[in-house]
Amino acid sequence: MEASRPKPNFKDTILHELKRRHDCEVRPWEGLIRSHNRLLELNDNLKSNNIQLTLELDKLRAENENLKIHGETSSGSSKSDKVSALEQKVFKLQEELTELHRRKGENSELIIQLNSALKLKENELSEARMKISEFESYQRALLTEKSNLEKTILGLEEQIQTIRDEHTSLQLMYNALEQDNRKINIEYQELLNRWLKYKAVQADLVNMQNDAEIKQKQLQMQNLLQQAAEQAVDVVEVDNPRSFPFLPFDGYPTKCVYKWDAHEGEVNAVKFGPTGILVATGGSDRKIKLWNIVNNTCEEAGVLTGCNAAVMSIDIDNDVSALFGVCAEKTDTGVFYG
Repeated sequence: MEASRPKPNFKDTILHELKRRHDCEVRPWEGLIRSHNRLLELNDNLKSNNIQLTLELDKLRAENENLKIHGETSSGSSKSDKVSALEQKVFKLQEELTELHRRKGENSELIIQLNSALKLKENELSEARMKISEFESYQRALLTEKSNLEKTILGLEEQIQTIRDEHTSLQLMYNALEQDNRKINIEYQELLNRWLKYKAVQADLVNMQNDAEIKQKQLQMQNLLQQAAEQAVDVVEVDNPRSFPFLPFDGYPTKCVYKWDAHEGEVNAVKFGPTGILVATGGSDRKIKLWNIVNNTCEEAGVLTGCNAAVMSIDIDNDVSALFGVCAEKTDTGVFYG
């Protein structure tokens, strides 16, 4: 914005306005006014000359009458000479009077024309003044609108500067928070790696304990089988040998006994409980489902939610008191269910 200029003196302003008004209203009509004034002066001069000539004519007529009345006493020759001289003088004065009347008529017509032209010019001048007043009012309105717009622009510039300052401060805060977030992510990744290593060690320990228990149960079962083989027992045929609880065996299954729809989509993880009756499954529908094996069928025992992505791995505690699931997010997340 430009610097505010000092306001001029009111006298200078009035003088400037008067000069401008003089230039707009007087100068275009100066020639017409001068010619009109000259014609008026000429008309006044002609009127005064006409009056003088009329007075002289009346005076000469009176002298002529006096001469006619008193001319009888004078001689005939001198009388005739004076009369002829007076008649010539009267004739000249009549010609001059006629010329003056003719010039007076011409001047009157010219004055009428000039008056009509002056009226037209006055009408044009009044219209021009009205237009000038309208333009001046419009100019004042534009100046008022300009001042209002300048104030609005100043306010908007202040708001823009405030917004820029806020944006700068927010950018600095964002950069600081982003740095803190990076540090937190690094710390989280380190903690997650340590936790995964710890869980891997625990899983290895649990697997070793499970292997030892299974070997011990197998030894006990072998001992029981040997004792049972030494004893004579009656063999009872069983219609459905798979109805017994799960027992360890050395072979591999050869056929599908039961099939069901466990999840809406892919099944990514399956985990048996220590008893062999409870089964946990995890799928792409972000759910972990628990199943009970009863009579070669699986009955739904519960549904666990809380993962934000597909479940990729499941682990169950030895006493079936806790369950752990891993989701396929950007960083794998564990969910415990107690």
